[in-house]
Amino acid sequence: MQKILTLTVLAVFLLCGTAQAQDPPDKIILHSTVGGELSAHPLNCVVRPKKDIHLRAAPYTDSAAIATIPEGWTARITAFELHTFPYKNRVVVGNSVFYFLTYRGEGIYSVWLDGKVQEIEMKTNQFATNGTELWLCLKSPQNGLEGWVRLENMRDWYTEKGSGIFLTPANSRYWS
Repeated sequence: MQKILTLTVLAVFLLCGTAQAQDPPDKIILHSTVGGELSAHPLNCVVRPKKDIHLRAAPYTDSAAIATIPEGWTARITAFELHTFPYKNRVVVGNSVFYFLTYRGEGIYSVWLDGKVQEIEMKTNQFATNGTELWLCLKSPQNGLEGWVRLENMRDWYTEKGSGIFLTPANSRYWS
């Protein structure tokens, strides 16, 4: 299997070219992107935490905490972004180097290649991308609070079959 994946990566380089590589920044933020395949697009879905969730002013762990969404309340997702760390996903093929950022679904990956973010089709979902952070901007209908939270543990959120944590407001029994 590893041999097939290496040959696939090599084929991408032959097709895309191998211009002089420019090193990526330490962090690349992909807006409106969630790693992997989803049954529903998260924008305007709702989430319901199983514990109090502290919202931050900006999508960074050192950003000021500005509000709390209490356990069991619903909050609408108004924006989201995926923080990727390219150096955790460095791949070397021959003399070429590229960096996996995230899996987009249907065999498509976002990568840093030739000095920019590109999408490439690998016809596989076998490459793991490590070290991403998904940040959600949430707005609570109960009190109008809005801020950012890092999605760290899926067990901290209520789920519905077929939707995961991203609950559709029209179909969610939790939305008021």
